[in-house]
Amino acid sequence: MAHSNLKKSHIFPRRLEYLPLTFRLLLFSFFMLFLLGAEVVDAQQDSEPADNGATETTSETFPASFDLIPVGIKLGDRTANPGTLVRGSENGIQAIDFSNWAIAYNDVLKALQFTATPLADGTIELRSPAAVIRLDPSLLDTDPQLGLVFTVTQIRDLLQIPVEFDISEYAIVLTPEWLRASGSLGLTGRYSLPERPIVLEGLPRIEAPNLSFSAIGQEIRVTGGGDRPTEYEGDLVGIGTFFGGSWYSKIDQRDLTDPRSWQLEEFQYLRQTPSTDYVIGDQRTFWPEGSGRYTGVSIVRRFGFQPPTEFTNASDGFNPQQRLNSDRLERDIRGRAEPGTLVQLVNKNGNLIVGEQLVDQSGIYRFENIPSASTNKGRGGIAGNRYELRLYPNGQLSAFPEIRAAEFSSLPGQLSKGTSALLLSAGFERLRQADTFFGSLSDDLQGGFAYRWGATDNLTLGTGLFYDGQLKGLGEFFFQPGRLPLRITGAATFNSDEQRGEQQSDLRYDLNVRFNPGQRFDFEFDKDELSERIRTRWDVSDNFRLAFNSNSSDQIAQATWRLFPGFSTRVGWSFNNKALEGGFDLSGALGDLLIRNSVTFSADQSPDWRLFSRYQNLTLDHRLRDRQIATEVEYFFRNPEALVDTGHSVFVRYQSSPNEDNEARTNELLVAGWRYEMNSTVGDRLSDWIVDLGYGVGTQGAGWQIAVTTNQLLGLNLTARYQDISLTGNESSFSLLIGSDAILSPNFSLKPSRFERLRTEGGIVVIPFIDANRNGVQDETETAYLQGIEAETADFLFLINEQPINRFSEYEPDLRRRGIFVRLPPDTYRFDVDPAGLPLGWQTTQSAFAVEVSAGSYTPIYVPLTRAYIVAGTVVNAQGKPLGGVRVEAVNQNNPQERSLSVTNGAGIYYLESVGTGVYDLFIDGKPAKPGQLRIEIDAEEFTELDLRL
Repeated sequence: MAHSNLKKSHIFPRRLEYLPLTFRLLLFSFFMLFLLGAEVVDAQQDSEPADNGATETTSETFPASFDLIPVGIKLGDRTANPGTLVRGSENGIQAIDFSNWAIAYNDVLKALQFTATPLADGTIELRSPAAVIRLDPSLLDTDPQLGLVFTVTQIRDLLQIPVEFDISEYAIVLTPEWLRASGSLGLTGRYSLPERPIVLEGLPRIEAPNLSFSAIGQEIRVTGGGDRPTEYEGDLVGIGTFFGGSWYSKIDQRDLTDPRSWQLEEFQYLRQTPSTDYVIGDQRTFWPEGSGRYTGVSIVRRFGFQPPTEFTNASDGFNPQQRLNSDRLERDIRGRAEPGTLVQLVNKNGNLIVGEQLVDQSGIYRFENIPSASTNKGRGGIAGNRYELRLYPNGQLSAFPEIRAAEFSSLPGQLSKGTSALLLSAGFERLRQADTFFGSLSDDLQGGFAYRWGATDNLTLGTGLFYDGQLKGLGEFFFQPGRLPLRITGAATFNSDEQRGEQQSDLRYDLNVRFNPGQRFDFEFDKDELSERIRTRWDVSDNFRLAFNSNSSDQIAQATWRLFPGFSTRVGWSFNNKALEGGFDLSGALGDLLIRNSVTFSADQSPDWRLFSRYQNLTLDHRLRDRQIATEVEYFFRNPEALVDTGHSVFVRYQSSPNEDNEARTNELLVAGWRYEMNSTVGDRLSDWIVDLGYGVGTQGAGWQIAVTTNQLLGLNLTARYQDISLTGNESSFSLLIGSDAILSPNFSLKPSRFERLRTEGGIVVIPFIDANRNGVQDETETAYLQGIEAETADFLFLINEQPINRFSEYEPDLRRRGIFVRLPPDTYRFDVDPAGLPLGWQTTQSAFAVEVSAGSYTPIYVPLTRAYIVAGTVVNAQGKPLGGVRVEAVNQNNPQERSLSVTNGAGIYYLESVGTGVYDLFIDGKPAKPGQLRIEIDAEEFTELDLRL
């Protein structure tokens, strides 16, 4: 009966139906003998159980009333298996001896969504979205017909899952706890997927320029007024690329009118890679008391780690200490827990499950090589990693876990165990001379080496030797124990010839100790050969804080008490002055009134008062310090419809300070005026226009005060100031600062930018253009097409290493008239154009590239855009009936490789997408269609309807 529902095709595969009848009958005979043989073997196994070392149970082990019965399996209210065989019995009202029913092993795993992984010790790890369990298969029984089985008791005890039998549904019902606890922490966590390798092979490769003059900047400073002569000064800066690195030059123009006074301020060639840096020219020394104008050659080699990507100080050029640091620190996280506990390591940034372990009989869990915060945003790194451990008893993710802290951070300078870095440098001090452009080099050779090594996970050691007129040694250490919130750093130089007063010092050192066991307590100790400093903070409660600060001049103990939200008071004692000091802070809002007030009294009882208040359109800013007063009241004109400031305001400003020549007198100045500030439209968020126009009256006289700042005049940064009166004098003066930045390569662009960052960064410039002749090359008449593209949409239109641009760059794309500029660290990237983000009706023939980025230049990426048309219609035969399932193909006459294909649906409708301009031959299943040609002009409609006949 069990085989009565099998179809013939289930017994005889379709391929056997083509064999001769005699041969098929012979196969059928062998098949029947196989079934009979299996029944004989089963009967023998029933009478004589095999002894192979594994537990095997015969049907006689179960009660005699048990038999194979068909039932369903439900997971809560949902049917997991509509029908399967189990060994059990029922009387029409309820299950008989239900706890001993046997259910096939595979049926249980499928219903509970478990996957099984055999382990080396012979056990099996069962894993589901809700639980991880380690199972010993020798505990299970083997049924002659069902194979490996769970009894109901074993499901309840080993898997910790309630089981019932619903006779009305005639189904076994499994009700795991996670069905009722879908909001558990474990069920909401997402697994951190391993990073996919970025595929660059086979992509068109765009090389960075080997030699370029990428940007130039000129700053002009003009000052004068009154009896002073007018002075003209400036700085001229140039940046470019030279064979994989950047070159940088800065000229100090002491007198713009006399080129003979110009001097070379700095020249540097810098090539930085993830493993090695090369520096030639002016640079910082790696030793602490080095010359400020050191010219030489340096090489940094890193073993086993990459340096951090620093966007904030990129314009400063080569920083030797920074390039010896690691972008992240890898450490082991370990601990103890009860056997059977599932331990998850979770990155709290995004609730990502980094790893998980099921604790074995040893009771120890360990997660190895876990990275701390990564600063390499330029390579797609995460800005920071904050971890915690979640411990689930018995592997049940539906249970509420025990939370354990697992946070650690990178100590600047600390390296992972086994990694190291070596720095070699040699050069001379460059001396300025008034009559020469370059200056001269000193006679004494300077230089040395520095080596830093990750000795353990907790300790990094450094040593070095250098010569700058005297041979000196360098030592350093970075210590951060894994289980203590303690950080200790120390550095020392030996045989220094620097004088301290009348004495000679043979040792210079700097020691820093920080103990931070939690958010409520922080202790820091600094000491060098000259002084020591102590800073301690203890938050006794949310409303009360104790602090102690000590330095060479004073020791101050202070208590801060927040009486209620928005108001706190503080009082302290100065041990040196033997006097009280303190103050209070008040901040809050009452309707439209906003107020922030801070008052501090120092040990000499002099007040320091800062008050800011705003009521609707009116603001008050007041500052009192060291007997100097500055108060300003400003009224903003607001657009009543848009409810935003128009940028216009009027102000009254009062200033006073003691007269340096006569302390009995006070200098005073009152200024009334108008101010305009227009919001920024560029990525650096600087205001496009700031205009101050005021007239002042004071003890020194009366006169005008005018200031203008803008970056909207022909690409210039301009700041101009003029005044007839000031707080301390009545002599007129003026100053003019003009800055002009220009991107020269790959195309000219005159617009303010912080281009000096190209010293350590490179970038790409994306140039979409309308490819009218479809040759894939931007011709002279084909300009950049940026219509409809903004900084926000560019983040998603273009992908770098399969991620949005904002994962790789600290700054938004800079949209200019000739392209989209994106700053990136030097590397080779995969660049993709997302077709879904292209302007409607446009397409690109090439959407992925391998792009090389070098410091000092922008690598151009030309994206040819062609019109994308849609052609649709109905295909009919000679009798006019629609043809379904036929292939419609359009082939470009000039380029047969360019073709579009569609298969008609049941109604005979075809749909050809991404059809470009040109003349196309039309085919239906390889045969010429009627009409046989299609012509699409550049000004055609985006959608063309064309019916075809075969």
